[in-house]
Amino acid sequence: MRHRTAVSAAIVIAAFLGAVVVVAAPSQPPTARAPPGAMPPITRARADFTGRVTEVHDVGYVYARLATDNGDDAWVVSLPRAIAVGDVVRARSFGHADAFTSARLGGRTFDRLHFAVVTRL
Repeated sequence: MRHRTAVSAAIVIAAFLGAVVVVAAPSQPPTARAPPGAMPPITRARADFTGRVTEVHDVGYVYARLATDNGDDAWVVSLPRAIAVGDVVRARSFGHADAFTSARLGGRTFDRLHFAVVTRL
């Protein structure tokens, strides 16, 4: 009975002093797999190129296809920018992903997508 009284007294004192007791469940070990819909790995590689915009999709981010100065096509994605088909732009890529699928574009997959800062020239 004394033990019960001591525990009750401790609870009352803790409540009076504003103490908070938190009981946490043991954490689960991290899993090796990324969750479904996770972004694919990004290859960190800087690249700068210029080109003419041939296609644009503004879906919160701006996806743009560029006909680059060396004759290749390159897809870039950037924060919102006011660019239009026909604009000449500079893309400063800080990395790219291969086989990138964009949920914002209805599941469209890009062979290679550069994550870049895009500015009009």
